[in-house]
Amino acid sequence: MTYTNFDRVAYIYDKTRSIPSEILTSFREKILNFLSKYEYKPPYNFLSIGVGTGRVESTIVSKRNQLFGIDISNLMLKELKKKRTETPIFLAIADGCSIPFRNSFHMVIAIHVVQLIKNYKKLIKEIENISQFAVIGDAFVDSYVHPLFQRYKSELEKLGWKKRHEGLFSDEFAGYLSSEGYLIEKDEIFFPTTISNSAIYNSLKQKQYSSQWKIPENLHNRTMKILQESIQNKEIRLENDYLTNAYLLLYFVDLREKLH
Repeated sequence: MTYTNFDRVAYIYDKTRSIPSEILTSFREKILNFLSKYEYKPPYNFLSIGVGTGRVESTIVSKRNQLFGIDISNLMLKELKKKRTETPIFLAIADGCSIPFRNSFHMVIAIHVVQLIKNYKKLIKEIENISQFAVIGDAFVDSYVHPLFQRYKSELEKLGWKKRHEGLFSDEFAGYLSSEGYLIEKDEIFFPTTISNSAIYNSLKQKQYSSQWKIPENLHNRTMKILQESIQNKEIRLENDYLTNAYLLLYFVDLREKLH
């Protein structure tokens, strides 16, 4: 089975995918509030699948909460190890379809990862073996609405390229779980924020988005040439910022008992 490995962007991952502190605070509060609603009390043990650099998940680490994490990218885990947390984070190189931990976790966390896992049914069984609750979802700044990204995508489609996803997006994954009888609670918030035009341009140019990694180099170069012409014609000014939103989308899954 093939996986999307983020080694190539590990060193710049947090910088190019930063999100507002309000999102991080809200993520932590929503996780803890969910567990307290079921009268669970700390200390909590969490397992993060595809933990990466811990960009989001490391915010829940404290003297009362322990985080375990798995990822297939060794370099992403090395970036996470550089971060100072109140308690150690226990890490292993592994994927969600073969979880090496057999602890009983209060919750399994999967942020921005389920669409990368083709065998989602195996993923569900692995999670069921170790926890009664899971949360899947995304935390991101919406750079895809940026005019440069939209132009890049449009020009690629004219050339016949279209990205194919192996797994299910978070909303599709939650829909599947719901159809299987699992109780799902959705929680979503957003905050206005800005992104730099130059940052988007440089990320596209250097193929830092995972959606670009399978694009043939000749198609990428032809598309970038069109974007460069737009910039030279002052259609987009790289010195400016673009107003967008940062999102936190979570689906809390109750794995204790199916509804049917």
